[in-house]
Amino acid sequence: MKPYKIFISHSHQNKSTAEAVLNILSDAFKGRIEFYLAVKEVQAGVLWKEELKRKLLEKDAIISLVTPDFINQPWFHIEWAPFWLSEKACFLLLTAGLTNDNLILPMRDRQVRNIDNKDEIANFFQALHTITESPGDAPRSYDQHVNQFLNETRNTLELELLSSYEKYRNGEKLPEDEGKIEKILTKFYNDGDLDTVKKLARGINNDRLEQKTALVALEKGNLSLCEIICESIKSSDLLYEIVYELINRNHLNASEFTGIIKKIETNDTLIRIVYNLVRIGHEGHPIFPYIVDKINDNSRDKIARVMIPAGQSGTPSFDYILKKMENAVHLSYVANELIEFKSYKSEQFKTIVLKLFQKNDKHVTRLLDSLQEIDPEYICLLYKSDFFASLPADSKIMKWLAEKAVNC
Repeated sequence: MKPYKIFISHSHQNKSTAEAVLNILSDAFKGRIEFYLAVKEVQAGVLWKEELKRKLLEKDAIISLVTPDFINQPWFHIEWAPFWLSEKACFLLLTAGLTNDNLILPMRDRQVRNIDNKDEIANFFQALHTITESPGDAPRSYDQHVNQFLNETRNTLELELLSSYEKYRNGEKLPEDEGKIEKILTKFYNDGDLDTVKKLARGINNDRLEQKTALVALEKGNLSLCEIICESIKSSDLLYEIVYELINRNHLNASEFTGIIKKIETNDTLIRIVYNLVRIGHEGHPIFPYIVDKINDNSRDKIARVMIPAGQSGTPSFDYILKKMENAVHLSYVANELIEFKSYKSEQFKTIVLKLFQKNDKHVTRLLDSLQEIDPEYICLLYKSDFFASLPADSKIMKWLAEKAVNC
């Protein structure tokens, strides 16, 4: 009987595994199947595209060794498509946890086998036996070959994977794909080789690609790796997007959340983080005082005026903002916001007024003028209370109060 011809499609990276598949199948189907391995059989000097095309057309079936690297390469689909279009047998051997869901739809109704599953590989051998058997052939057992197939492919795939990572440790440039970079960094991270992880992350030297890689790590729940990658990101805006994602995924209590924020230097970016904490009612987060200390009074003013309408002006975080503020103009802005939202009877309003009094600042009289227009009775109440007891009676402000309160 004329030998059945099968093309073995694989990534160059998996040459050793493809050769192991070829050798085991050749032994199991000796004289029945003739295999073609492009890397092995295309001779130097031959027009390899034409040779490959000819070999594809003359084969009866294809075995595709599908790895995470190969599945994203054009040649995987280019080599498979002629067999599908010609309605020839197509066998796909999936590795490294790949499933049907990783394949394009036309591939899913073909013979798909998981290379680590003994039952599926046994069925694969029986399928090859069925399409190559002659009338009257006795049933055959392939148990020995199946076990050999499982052991050798597992070992060669592990060695190939190790080799593919080692080249990056030794200085080869990382691919420009965040998913692949994340896998490489995760491998070294899981090995405990943090020095290599940091060296490789620094070597990306592209803030946007580093950020995308950090987000992939975050999406997979590896917050520690995400933080390590963030050490190399210089853009505060890109770091903010990662912090925003941490907030949305409710990772506020993770140490990495605080660690990444502490890499951010720009006022505007830190304000945006606080706005988000205020938005979700987490103004009491431990990172809040750190941010308030880092920013200027203009920024503190903006945060305070966001917290007032959110009903957070009575919180310890709001008090901390007032404690850190020194600029009279910005203090008066916050006080006017408290007046507008009817919160002028609060201790926080009194704190601002006292600060302005101590500065003997002109803004305080303007502030109290505004308050008297709204609530003159409250001005009287303030004047009669011991609220201003610490101020000299002959101070300009006390004289102003006495004048305003003459009708109390």
